[in-house]
Amino acid sequence: MVSRYYSEIDPRSEWVTTEESDIILVYVPGFTKEQLKVQLDTSGKILVSGECVVDGDQWCRFLKEFKLPMKSKVKSIEAKFDEGTLYVILPKHLPTSTITNTSVHIPQQKQQHNQSAIGEQSNNIISVKSCLKELWKHKFMALSGIVVIMLFAGLGIYLKNRSTLPN
Repeated sequence: MVSRYYSEIDPRSEWVTTEESDIILVYVPGFTKEQLKVQLDTSGKILVSGECVVDGDQWCRFLKEFKLPMKSKVKSIEAKFDEGTLYVILPKHLPTSTITNTSVHIPQQKQQHNQSAIGEQSNNIISVKSCLKELWKHKFMALSGIVVIMLFAGLGIYLKNRSTLPN
């Protein structure tokens, strides 16, 4: 029997929040979809794990835990994997009063019953990428606003201290 020797790794991850869902991004270059696992435990934690062979009997593995938000629709959680990034999408329960100007996507009827799973997966990945692109725009605007506020605060402090100095 061959022994495995493991190295523990800690892949980078991000938590992105939108009005409709929370998205966990785990960056795992070098892993394949089959080497990853997403689980929900009974204590309300999302467990993301993976292991892959590095060389012969050398393996690397990881385990990341995330707290499941209270507003999540547990039965609608999805995971997608694309080019070394794992996306765990946690849709939120939205009260009807907060839904404003929301468009509903109505899927077209399938013309071919034997449509490949790869085509469906790429459609899902495209929608996740476009969602993340929109999130980046909002994140950039928020960071720009913070920088402007800090500049004005610094200017205010400078002017206040300058006016209190003796001539």
